[in-house]
Amino acid sequence: MSRRETVDLQFAHSPDRLVALYTDPAFLVAEAEMLGALETTVREVFRSDELLELVVDQRTPNRNPFSTAKEVRQSLRYEWDLADRSCRWTRTAEGEKGVSIVGTHRAVQAGEGCRYTLSWDLTVSLPLVGGKLEKMLGEGVVKAAREREAFAAR
Repeated sequence: MSRRETVDLQFAHSPDRLVALYTDPAFLVAEAEMLGALETTVREVFRSDELLELVVDQRTPNRNPFSTAKEVRQSLRYEWDLADRSCRWTRTAEGEKGVSIVGTHRAVQAGEGCRYTLSWDLTVSLPLVGGKLEKMLGEGVVKAAREREAFAAR
């Protein structure tokens, strides 16, 4: 199964300011802590005037009711096109075979502030529980997006 989601967030910040926040390692660590991460590190893999690639490694509490693991180790890879104020991202997690999340972010001017559009495709290829897990993970990503909106607005 596969599930596609899109969320539009509104910010008072300019698109450039918002991208500066979401490419700042200190901000990403603080945001991850706010979302409940137990440990977060940010690595800059590549940087040029136009492109930036970041990897955010996290240890988070396991919220998957179909798993007995207490924690999840996950990596988020962000490939930013700085001129376009957009990125492509992927999430991978240890021990989560059959789960794939890939998406995009884009900041565009909207009046005095900006609209930040997050889109992602969530695929869970697990017999019997795939649909339920997709729904649960999808709702979790939407909830986290709304929490990110409130955090970045401060």
